[in-house]
Amino acid sequence: MRRPKRSRRRGLGRVETLVTLVAGCLFVSTMLPIVTGPAGDPDQSALRENLELLRTQIELYRYEHDGHWPAEGTSDADAFTAALLEPRSLGEERTPYIVGLLPTNPVNGSRAVRVVDTPTLPPPDGSTGWLYSSTSGRIVPNVAASRRSLR
Repeated sequence: MRRPKRSRRRGLGRVETLVTLVAGCLFVSTMLPIVTGPAGDPDQSALRENLELLRTQIELYRYEHDGHWPAEGTSDADAFTAALLEPRSLGEERTPYIVGLLPTNPVNGSRAVRVVDTPTLPPPDGSTGWLYSSTSGRIVPNVAASRRSLR
């Protein structure tokens, strides 16, 4: 009885390997922007980071002041800035919520804040870097195009 001939071929050939490699590269190239996020505009990235810093520190202020927002109920931008920049006691240390100056809005280059004492914010006009509601604690960039994407 004869044994069937065994194929010398084991594993994948060159063509199969190449097809598999190309398919893998296509998959990775389509999934990478979804996983890491689009590269986008560096100003938009900096704007998101600065906005996140402001929102985090405003929430921390509220937590440490029994539910009161910085400059609550006023439209005083200086009171808002002072609330976040003045040192507070943390045990024996004294540290501000934000060290130095308020972050700049990189889209319009302004670090100024327009404070309103209403729960809703006015339409952005670009006159300042940020719009802040002292009754709701909401802060947004004062740039029309950015406001929609950074709520």
